[in-house]
Amino acid sequence: MPYEQLREQFAEYYGDGGEIRLFFAPGRVNLIGDHTDYSGGHVFPCAISEGITMAVRVRDDNVFRFACTQEGKKRDEAISMDQIPEFRSGTGWLNYPIGVVDTLLKAGYQLPHGLDMLFAGDLPIGAGLSSSSALGVLMTLAAREIYGLSGIDTVGLAQIAKDTDNLYGGGARGIMDPLACAVGKENCGIFLSVDKMRYEYVPMNLKGARLVVTLSGVDYAKKEKFEPLFGMCGKALKRLQSVTNIQNLCNLSWDKFESCKDVIMDEAATKLARHVIYEDMRTIRSVNSLRVGNIRRFGQMMNESHISLRDNCHVTCEEIDFLVEQAWKIPGVLGSRMTGAGFGGSTVSIVEGEAVDEFREKIGAAYRDKFGIDAEFLVTNASDGAREII
Repeated sequence: MPYEQLREQFAEYYGDGGEIRLFFAPGRVNLIGDHTDYSGGHVFPCAISEGITMAVRVRDDNVFRFACTQEGKKRDEAISMDQIPEFRSGTGWLNYPIGVVDTLLKAGYQLPHGLDMLFAGDLPIGAGLSSSSALGVLMTLAAREIYGLSGIDTVGLAQIAKDTDNLYGGGARGIMDPLACAVGKENCGIFLSVDKMRYEYVPMNLKGARLVVTLSGVDYAKKEKFEPLFGMCGKALKRLQSVTNIQNLCNLSWDKFESCKDVIMDEAATKLARHVIYEDMRTIRSVNSLRVGNIRRFGQMMNESHISLRDNCHVTCEEIDFLVEQAWKIPGVLGSRMTGAGFGGSTVSIVEGEAVDEFREKIGAAYRDKFGIDAEFLVTNASDGAREII
């Protein structure tokens, strides 16, 4: 939605007067490095151009009003500051902005007045593109700027969004998603070492190729599908620590893992540990390939990543595998893999510019014939992170 149109819609909804400010937070895609973050490894996401925008105005009381323009979402909620600690809305989108307010209050920040807010966006919900993290980062940024909350830097935006998601979003989440939404940079990926909490920007010179996100129409899985993965990684780590001096799985080299993997004594945990350790290595090598402009090698490692996610991690699904395998058949596709935590959501592909139309046409038709689902496509690019729209 154009920014001025959102301002006008806000005024229609809440009335004229006062200063209406606009804030934006993008979604993200993870290009490589899945299920390495909670094992102390590396990830390589980027923010994307699609995201969520909020129009906001200060109130003269302690009431917070939340509304959303998206069809099918609850349009309005009014809640006073003293009611916020008791608020729960199932798994609804309101949990995230209201949860941020609660998180800030519990952290001791002073919020002297309420706000009127209207949310709009072009970021698909349930597609594994971090709409929840975008909402959390967006709300935290707006609160920081409006209330003058000192001590919250850009990484702090991500940390508060992460804490809110863990408390109110119904799942244990890592720092990667909100960090990408907060610190994204145009035409750059974010190479994050989770163990050290250090990140650097790596230019993404795709030489005319585009990032194409394919939405499967299958909502990504809920936390109950991921909890066994955490447990298996913990089991593998504990067994490996009996014969090695490591703090996290990703501290172990692939050759050392192969020499001592039998100590795990669990086939599923061994395969998952293999994915985590090799995926961390792939992520480091793929970023090095990007640094020297070897886009084709980067794409090949995206493909290898998907195969491991499918065969070792078992977090893909039939629809996602089909989309990736169809992409691999199309000339001009340099790499394709699932993106996000898995069990649905989306794929991300690097597609040469002249092949984008063929990519959408062929994959859309094949997917419709196979599953009766119309896939959606986002031709996007690495984008800047959360910001105020001036």
